[in-house]
Amino acid sequence: MSGRVILIKATRHLLYLHRYIQSTHMIQKERVVEELETIMDPEIGLDIYTLGLIYDIIYTTEEEITIVMTYTTPLCPFGPLLQENIETALKALGFGRVIITLTFDPPWQPPDNLREMMGV
Repeated sequence: MSGRVILIKATRHLLYLHRYIQSTHMIQKERVVEELETIMDPEIGLDIYTLGLIYDIIYTTEEEITIVMTYTTPLCPFGPLLQENIETALKALGFGRVIITLTFDPPWQPPDNLREMMGV
């Protein structure tokens, strides 16, 4: 076999592997979102995902996930409880380490679909 044929086969193999990893993460991301939708903001009575408090879900490794989130206000008294609930829920899914990065940039604004639900 020539070097070019080997390179093409290796490239195809890496492409298939990349697609498999992406499809696996997509399933996991859906499952992560389902879990986040079970965590309620005690003051508002809606889940943190629908509220738009989750800005990003990042897979650092197969066993480590980072959640970038915000609070409705910087001094939210339930913030630590929300973080604890997120960590507990995601560890129950099998993540060994859950990193929660808190940001207020941009400041929280209710998403459009939530505004419609609330009639605002």
